[in-house]
Amino acid sequence: MVNREEIRRSMATYVELPVEQLPDNASLAEDLDLDSFARLTLHMAVEIDFQVEFEVDVGVVITVGDFIDAVEAAMDQAADNVVAFRSIAEPPDP
Repeated sequence: MVNREEIRRSMATYVELPVEQLPDNASLAEDLDLDSFARLTLHMAVEIDFQVEFEVDVGVVITVGDFIDAVEAAMDQAADNVVAFRSIAEPPDP
C-alpha cells in the first residue's frame, strides 16, 4: 500500500518543489502558488502515478493534506472494489 510520503514525493516532483515545502497544511493555491490548471495537471499526474481515479472538490481539497487524503480514500475504495469483485467472480465451494 502506498503511504502519505510516497504521494507527497510524487506531488513534489510535479510541482517542482522540495518535499519539505509540502507539509499537510500548505495551501495548494496560496502556499504552493498553483493555479487551477496546475492543480488539474497535478491531479492527473498523481492519478497516472498511482493508477487510481479520484475527484477533487475544489471547495474541500484546499491543502496538501486534503489532496493526499483524497488520493488515499480513492486507493482504499479501489482496493475494496477489487476484493468485492474477486469474491463475486470466484465460484462457490462445492
